[in-house]
Amino acid sequence: MSEFWATLIGAAVGVIAGAFIQYLVQYYVDRRTQRDQRAALKKEMQCNLHLISELQAEAGRLRNAVNGDALTSYFGFFNYEKGLFAQAGALLANGMLYRWYSIEQLKKLQAVSYAMNINTSNFINQSITQRRDAATKGELNKVEMVQFVNFIESELQNNKYLLEEFIAII
Repeated sequence: MSEFWATLIGAAVGVIAGAFIQYLVQYYVDRRTQRDQRAALKKEMQCNLHLISELQAEAGRLRNAVNGDALTSYFGFFNYEKGLFAQAGALLANGMLYRWYSIEQLKKLQAVSYAMNINTSNFINQSITQRRDAATKGELNKVEMVQFVNFIESELQNNKYLLEEFIAII
């Protein structure tokens, strides 16, 4: 009879040990996956920060064209749609962003992702084209155009600030 109990206890200990080892392995795999996902999210946001720097440089070229009364020869392009949010979208879909970040932190990411898309690109570029056409006809309101460039630069600076804050917490 003692052989029965020894076998039963041995089997029970084996099952418990196997379950514990499986739990530890799964925990390690999950932690590594999350670390890799955070690293990918950080790299994605750093790419977006680089894009904002490029857009700021383009805004400087636009300002120079406006101030130099050369808007008719300005043909720059603001490519906001190059913003990357694939990893952020995947993490949002699987709920990890909600687990990792507070509502205030997520609002920063949302503000940047809302600004960096094809719709913003179309709005900015179409507005510049309309104003360039007006300049060609001699009908450009330069004060309004300078305010428009100020708007672009302030939005880019705000998005840069939000991205830098978000990157710092990743």
